[in-house]
Amino acid sequence: MSQLALVDWQWQDPLVHPDDGLPGQGIYYLPQAPDTFFDPRASCISLSVYSPALTVDLTMETTEKRSPVEMECCDSSTHSPIKTFDLANSNLLQREVEKFDPGVPVQEGWLPPSSWYTAPEIYGLEQHTVFRNNWLIAARQDQLGAPGQYVSGNIAGEPYVIVRADTGDLKAFYNVCRHHAAEVAPGVGCLEKFQCPYHGWTYALDGRLLSAPGLGAVKDFDREHFGLTAMHVREWGGLVFICRGESPTDLAGDLSHLKSALDEARFENLKFVERRTYQLNCNWKVFVDNYLDGGYHVEHLHKGLSNQLDLTTYTTDLFGRYSIQATAGKASEASTAILPVEAGQDFKERLGDRALYAWLYPNLMINRYGSIMDTNWVLPLGHNRTLVIIDFYFENTEGPEAQEFVARSIAASEVVQKEDVHISESVQRGLWSSSYDKGRYGKLELAEHHFHSLLARDFHSFFRVKS
Repeated sequence: MSQLALVDWQWQDPLVHPDDGLPGQGIYYLPQAPDTFFDPRASCISLSVYSPALTVDLTMETTEKRSPVEMECCDSSTHSPIKTFDLANSNLLQREVEKFDPGVPVQEGWLPPSSWYTAPEIYGLEQHTVFRNNWLIAARQDQLGAPGQYVSGNIAGEPYVIVRADTGDLKAFYNVCRHHAAEVAPGVGCLEKFQCPYHGWTYALDGRLLSAPGLGAVKDFDREHFGLTAMHVREWGGLVFICRGESPTDLAGDLSHLKSALDEARFENLKFVERRTYQLNCNWKVFVDNYLDGGYHVEHLHKGLSNQLDLTTYTTDLFGRYSIQATAGKASEASTAILPVEAGQDFKERLGDRALYAWLYPNLMINRYGSIMDTNWVLPLGHNRTLVIIDFYFENTEGPEAQEFVARSIAASEVVQKEDVHISESVQRGLWSSSYDKGRYGKLELAEHHFHSLLARDFHSFFRVKS
C-alpha cells in the first residue's frame, strides 16, 4: 500500500504541451514515499513526472489550499500516478473527449485516451449522458409476470424499481423515498404497495403517495407532487429496459432488425435457467471493448472456444445503436469423450453451427448459439470497478440429459468468463501506466470503434447543452 496526496495543480514548465499525454491543469495524485511529507500550506511543489513523450521537471502550484491534506490509501499495483481531471472545468474534460475523433475510420484512427477509462470525471460525464439518455437493461420479463411483482436495482449510481401495476402495465421509478431518500423496495418480490422502511411513507404501485404518517401540519405540502419519481420503461424481447432521459428513442423501432435476427434463432423457445455474476477491477468499457473486437482476441485468449469456431467466417454488422457479430461453428464431429462437468471443457454441441453476438449500446450483450442464449449486463460500480451479470437461457431443461447439458454448458462458459475477467483487469492495470495514452485499432475492431463513436456522441451532447 502507498499513500497518495491529492493536489490541484497547473503546469508551470513551458516545455510541456497538452499533447504530450498529460493535461495542462487539473487534479493529480502524487505518490508519497514513506519518508516524505507534502505540506498542504505550501504554495508549490516541484517534482519529476514521466509523460509518454518526455520526462520533465514540473512545478505544481496549489490552486486551493487544503488543511489537513486530503489523503487516501491505494494499491500501488492498480493506482500508479492517476491522470484525472477537474469536472468543474469543462474545457479540460472536453479536451480529453476530443482526443478521440469518431470521423476518422478504423484504419487511420486512434483508440480513445486512457483517461476515458481511468478518470472519475469521465465516469461522471457518463452518468450525466450515457446512463441517463439511453435505454438500459434492468430486468427480465419473467420476473414481472403478475401484478405487484417488482425488481429493484442500481445502474451507475441510480437506484430503480420496476413493478407490474394492478392495471397490468409496467411502471418504473427511482427507488427513492421522497421524504429522506431511503430505498422503498429491496431486491425482488411481490407487494400490494411500497412502504418506506425508514418513516413509513407509503406509495401505490403507480407511484402515488398514499400516506405520510407523522408528517403533521406541514405548510405548502402537495401530496400529488410527492409521489415516486417515474422513469420510462419498455418491454422488448423478454427483457425490460428503463430510461431516465426526457425524450427516449423508439426502442422497438431501433432494434427491429435485431429482433428479426433473434426470431430466426428461435428466441421465443428459450427458458431462463441460471444467473452468474462477476465483479471486475476495471472500467466497464474495458469489458465492452473486449467483447467488440471482432473476434480478434478469441484465438489467443480462448483456446477452448476457438477450437469450436470457424473464425475465418467472422462478420461484423453495424446498426444505429447496436452491432451484430457472427461466426460459423467449426465443422467437426460431436464430442465423444465426456469429461466431468467441473473440467469446463468446451464442446461442439454447446456452440452449434452458428454463434451470434449482439451488442446493444451501451452495456448489454446477447449471445445466441446452439440451443443456448446468454445475456451479459455490464454495470459500472464506479470508474474502476464493474459488475457483469450473465443470465443463461436454454431450449430444453427437462430430464437428466438436459440437466447434464445445462451444467456442462455453463461450466464451459465459466472458463471463458474467467479468461475475459483476467484480461480485462490486466488491460486496466496497463491503462493506469504513464507509458500508455492511446493505441491503434486493428482491422477487425469495427464494432469497438462504433461503440467509441456512440460514446463520443453522448459526451459531446453534454458540452452542447452547457454552451
